[in-house]
Amino acid sequence: MKTDEKDNEFRFFGFSCDSRMEYFTDEYKTNYRKSGYVDRVFFGIHDRRGGTRFEMSMVWYDLDDKPTPKFEVFSEAMAEVTKPWHKKMMKKVVDLGNQYFTSDEFSRVLISLGFEDMSDYKLI
Repeated sequence: MKTDEKDNEFRFFGFSCDSRMEYFTDEYKTNYRKSGYVDRVFFGIHDRRGGTRFEMSMVWYDLDDKPTPKFEVFSEAMAEVTKPWHKKMMKKVVDLGNQYFTSDEFSRVLISLGFEDMSDYKLI
């Protein structure tokens, strides 16, 4: 996708974590967990004027009573998995040394790569 340079000034890498959003109420959690989800982090390139260029997610599913992360990619983001930033991110995830890393640990990886935390409740 070709973009104007002036558009680039509005673009940023950002993420949000469902469990740190205001909408993540007890009722929401109950419905969320019925679908097998435990938590989810959406991340990608956003536009400060609104909208998203692409988005991916790390979703934690309840498997064998253990929150287990699964990487999910939307079609418009598939080319991004070949980019250097994505490779760095995946290396940092592997370097965590734990296949059951948490959404907070993943969020810290994203922050270390310069992603902006767009969650309502920021990590401390």
